[in-house]
Amino acid sequence: YFTWDYPESSFQCTDDATTGINGDVITIGFKGVSNGKDQAGGIQTETRPGLGEGIDLSRCKAIKITATNKATEDVHMNIIVKNGNDWTWAENGGATAADPVEGERIIGAGETVDIVYYLTHATWKTLASNWEYTGTLEDLDDCRAIAFKVYGGDATPISGTLEITNFE
Repeated sequence: YFTWDYPESSFQCTDDATTGINGDVITIGFKGVSNGKDQAGGIQTETRPGLGEGIDLSRCKAIKITATNKATEDVHMNIIVKNGNDWTWAENGGATAADPVEGERIIGAGETVDIVYYLTHATWKTLASNWEYTGTLEDLDDCRAIAFKVYGGDATPISGTLEITNFE
C-alpha cells in the first residue's frame, strides 16, 4: 500500500485539490503544465517511509498501469523511480500495445491506455544517460520512491486530470 502523498518539488503545476488517491484510483490534477522547467504536475509516493531503505524491485520485470487522460488536450506522462542511497532519478514513458517503443509517452485527450514500464530494459532517461532514453536502472533492490509526471508537449499551458488505475 502506497500513500501517494510524498512531495516532489519539481511538480510545480500540480493541482493539490484534485490530486490524490481514492480507492484504487490515483488522480493527478494539473494546472498550466507545459514543457518548461518545473512546469510539470504529478504525484509521488515514498515506498517505505522513514525506514532509510526502499522496496526490492529486483525480481520484478515491470510496473503496469492503466492511464486515462481526462483533459481536453494531449499530455505527456512518465513514471519516475528513485533508487539507492542517492535517490537516483530515472524516468520512462513505457510501452503500449499500439506503441511498443519505450521513451516519450503521449496520451491523447480522452484516451485510456495500458502502459508497461519494463524495469530491466535500457530505455530509462537518467543523468548517467545524459537524459536520453538509453539508461538502465541501478539499485533495483532499493527503490525509494515512485512518481508519475504529467507535462505538456510545448509552451502552451494545459490543465486537467489524469487517472491511473490497475497499478501493479
